[in-house]
Amino acid sequence: IGTGKAHQLADQAVADEIDVVVVNDNIRSSQLYALKSIFEQKKPDIQIWDRTDLILQIFKKHASTAEAKLQIQLADVRHKGSETREINLSLSKQGSGVGSRGQGETNTGLLRRMWKAEMRSIRKHLEKMSANRTRQIEHRRRIGLPTISIVGYTNAGKSTLFNLLSKKNTKVENALFVTLDSSVGKIYLPKLEREAFITDTI
Repeated sequence: IGTGKAHQLADQAVADEIDVVVVNDNIRSSQLYALKSIFEQKKPDIQIWDRTDLILQIFKKHASTAEAKLQIQLADVRHKGSETREINLSLSKQGSGVGSRGQGETNTGLLRRMWKAEMRSIRKHLEKMSANRTRQIEHRRRIGLPTISIVGYTNAGKSTLFNLLSKKNTKVENALFVTLDSSVGKIYLPKLEREAFITDTI
């Protein structure tokens, strides 16, 4: 859409009291930044999402464990990185004069350092959780029980089947991307007269 159409939609968002505008595509950060600038002039608290933002918001809604929340946070920070670069570009133009180091250049460096520090912090926490998960997997291998994984497309009924077989009560909902963590349970296989682990996959 052009600038004129964007302004028209911004007016409509104000008239209809719209809080979130979603672009049904993965658009460039420069396009998203331009749209935000237009819409926020008329409604400062409005949110503009592209398709990736929408999926991340759905993930955030369903995340329950610390690891799932951190994974989503990391994906969100990565996605916001390109947007931050656009802001940096805009701020860097605020320097006045040839060879000057204006406030914009200072802000650019600060934003970049904050973004990198946040990425490092999230990855550090995830590495600790990953090490713990690895120990759990190794423990199951030492026990020697076979592992059965339920796999399938999102919202196909994997968690419903898992609950039925394992007698567990993981969250089940008729919606996309509800399961964001693998769950493990035990089942007994009568014909083989042995136990097995069963996992509900993401």
